[in-house]
Amino acid sequence: MRNFAILDDRSDGKESIMRVLPHELPPDWGLIEAPLLASAADYPDWIVANAVGVLLVDQLLNEELPAGADPITYKGSDVLQTVQRALPGFPLVVLTAYSNDQDLVANKGKADYVMSRATFMVEMNDYIERLVRHATDFLANYQLQLSEFSSLSQKKAQGQASAEEGTRLEALQGLFDWPTVRSPKDDAFDEIEARLKTLEALKEKIEPLLKLKKKS
Repeated sequence: MRNFAILDDRSDGKESIMRVLPHELPPDWGLIEAPLLASAADYPDWIVANAVGVLLVDQLLNEELPAGADPITYKGSDVLQTVQRALPGFPLVVLTAYSNDQDLVANKGKADYVMSRATFMVEMNDYIERLVRHATDFLANYQLQLSEFSSLSQKKAQGQASAEEGTRLEALQGLFDWPTVRSPKDDAFDEIEARLKTLEALKEKIEPLLKLKKKS
């Protein structure tokens, strides 16, 4: 099961979407509500852990909070930044009445679409089809890139990578924003080892989703 997830602090902003969207999704897709996490930086891990294929996010996330809850200090545009940094190309949609918000305008290119909830509701079928296709392609491509990064990182750390492989690894490092691998004696090596363990966990999460793609 793959999921659309909606991140919105206002109940009236998400109720209609939560009610209608599940009936419009393909059989192997669901819809879940994303929690208001402590930091925008926490969302990439949450996305992977909850098999999220598309995230719908509001821009202003501090308008309607439960009594006693800590204020949210980030916006939807901050979520766009952290998700795209950790998961380049991940499908993201901003549903907001504040499309002219300066922070959102500065990060608009990180989202597939920026639109009002009303527009999304009216043209939902078209958007769902495009987003599901994008999510499926993202999962397949991301798994390939992760596998390649893991293999090349290990070869580079062992001093076995060719010049061409080293160049490709640098390109992937830029894509994933990971440190350069030189040798096991460098400070970066321990971090790479830790991140490779994270990589294997990501692959384990992604592979079942790709099997669903083959069945659909």
